[in-house]
Amino acid sequence: GKLQDRACALEWGAAAVLSECERGEDAAVSAYERALPALPAELQPVVMRQYTEVRNAHHRIRALRDAAGADH
Repeated sequence: GKLQDRACALEWGAAAVLSECERGEDAAVSAYERALPALPAELQPVVMRQYTEVRNAHHRIRALRDAAGADH
């Protein structure tokens, strides 16, 4: 549960947890990049907006990870 997740996060440290988050975001970005060209034209604008949000979240997580790693 949440307590176990929090204990793991404390044990790992912020940079490690954020690295795992970034790894998940990498997978999401890749999935969008593979799917976008195959989508019908009418769906592409909606999915492109979603992709942009996922990519922006990926960049924010990377910046947080880099900042957390600099603290140690």
